[in-house]
Amino acid sequence: MKPDKLLSIEELVKKIEILELPLKLINPECDQGSAQTGFCYSNIPYTVTLAADFNWMQMALESPGVSCVITGVEVAELLSQKDNTLQTVKKPIIVYQNPRDSYYHLHNLEIHTHTYEAWLGERGYISPTAKIHPTAFVEEEVFIGDNVVIGPLTTIRRGTRIGEGSTIDEHCTIGSEGLFTKTIAGVRQHLKHYGGVHIGKNCILHAGVNVSRSVSFLAATTIEDDVDCGIQTNVAHDSFVGSGTTLSSKVVLAGRVYVESNCWIGAGSVLANGIRVGKNSRVRIGSVVVSAIPENSDVSGNFARPHHESLRNFFQKPRDEAK
Repeated sequence: MKPDKLLSIEELVKKIEILELPLKLINPECDQGSAQTGFCYSNIPYTVTLAADFNWMQMALESPGVSCVITGVEVAELLSQKDNTLQTVKKPIIVYQNPRDSYYHLHNLEIHTHTYEAWLGERGYISPTAKIHPTAFVEEEVFIGDNVVIGPLTTIRRGTRIGEGSTIDEHCTIGSEGLFTKTIAGVRQHLKHYGGVHIGKNCILHAGVNVSRSVSFLAATTIEDDVDCGIQTNVAHDSFVGSGTTLSSKVVLAGRVYVESNCWIGAGSVLANGIRVGKNSRVRIGSVVVSAIPENSDVSGNFARPHHESLRNFFQKPRDEAK
């Protein structure tokens, strides 16, 4: 999908200037235009992003999709101290005193509605072999494949794609607005969600599952093929669940969690924002995961650690207390 037009760096600045004016423009001559807001690791072309710290800046500069970066004074100064970095960077950078406010304000202006006008309002498709309960609510701009089953009182929001043979049970919400609240110019505001949800083939989402759509236009919260999601599981915005994975009942994936293929996440487990779980890993029941898990791991506990270590600590503790 190509944008109908692009916004120049001058046009971006003009949209933000109601909040503040930029302190500096770096490499404005490299401007190729921007079409939507997105995360610093975006692979969607013509993305303008926020680099709130130097790690984010490095990701933004390396990302093939990012065309323009909004950042603050400290990050810009660190960048200038790196030998030849600014000379090799081929992306424009806008420096603000309050870069988070400026970027979040720009995001909520829905700039993609001005750059993708021809694509907005695209009609969806529902296979004639799909079975949708009469009490289910399905918005336009939804694509539902062959032999999909949609249960009673389930809501399927715009931008959702469901692969063939998948089942979405009763009282599910697919494509909801997730929790993403920021303070912009001293006012608490919700960051709007513009993306979608992609569910693969032969998945089962049991009763009460919620999957929130991506924050960024053209991006998607993704559940690959052959995934099971247990009752009342929550998959937050921009998360990824690899093929063959099972999320047991009442699992919570916070935003941007990446679970690789063939994992098992035990009932009641909570995975913190932005972490990654390697393939073939097991997260035991009730775990609280706050850091990355290598592939082929077996973890448990609060906070989660290697499972047998957790067991040893648990059974050792009563003897230690008895002394």
